[in-house]
Amino acid sequence: MAIIHVDLKEINTLSRRFKGYRVDLAGISSIAAAKENGITTILTDDLELRKAIESSGFQPVGTIGIIIKAYKKKVVADKKSLLQIIDALFEQSSLYVSPAFRKFTFDMVKKLREISRESS
Repeated sequence: MAIIHVDLKEINTLSRRFKGYRVDLAGISSIAAAKENGITTILTDDLELRKAIESSGFQPVGTIGIIIKAYKKKVVADKKSLLQIIDALFEQSSLYVSPAFRKFTFDMVKKLREISRESS
């Protein structure tokens, strides 16, 4: 793990820029840290922060995106396991997911091709 220092002026500048968003100081700091350190992807499940991240030219990725990437990288065994993991996330975690996003997620997973688990 690395400690990343962020310029307070940059945080203040971004705070003014994102005044119309419901984004807290931690979220603003994550954008500032990404900007100052050449990071292109920021992890968050916060919808308002995602909007701010996108408006800054960065790529937001949430928990579902990480899980799907794990499937594509063959960390998750198969599509059935992927669906079980996502279902457990929706049912057992404190992550709020709208019914529309839940449907979108399961529809997207169904469209994923089954990835060959044989080594290349």
